[in-house]
Amino acid sequence: GDRGLGKSSLALQLERIARGDTVLLDAQAETNTDRLPPDADFIDVELLRHAADWVLNEEDAYLTFYVACTNATPDAETLLRRVANALMNPDIERFSQPSEGLIERKTSIRLSFKMFSTETSRTYRPTLEQSDENSTIEDIVLRLARELTNKYQRRVLIIIDEFDVVEDSSGLAAFLKVASSSDLKFV
Repeated sequence: GDRGLGKSSLALQLERIARGDTVLLDAQAETNTDRLPPDADFIDVELLRHAADWVLNEEDAYLTFYVACTNATPDAETLLRRVANALMNPDIERFSQPSEGLIERKTSIRLSFKMFSTETSRTYRPTLEQSDENSTIEDIVLRLARELTNKYQRRVLIIIDEFDVVEDSSGLAAFLKVASSSDLKFV
């Protein structure tokens, strides 16, 4: 689609819904259907009324990874490296935190005249295996996604945005088709 139509905004909303975030769907469910135009389809009205039914419960929510392509993403291999980097650095605060891999925990207290605050940070070591040196980037992406699914007991959704800036996408469609499964999805 053309620039400025809202594709990135839609992708970000999809990410929130896939994580189980209910804010958008709750807002849709509360939409006053009386304000819809008189020629609105019955299906549109029913979809708005039942939007809250689409919320994913805890077990069905995804681990989501949003990867935006830029001019520094010239080809499929670079894009998959960006995907692998995202998979190696998940936003673990949203999910149960396993203790293995924790390499640093820091708590600091900062006192100022206006406010008291505490700060906690955790650093996890990415789990690169010795065999990754001889693996293709496709194999690494698949292994990382499988490890995340096993560790967090959630499916993985990878959202690739601004794909149109990738100049050489050869081989990517075949990989996405083969890699997609019930536990790994690409948008």
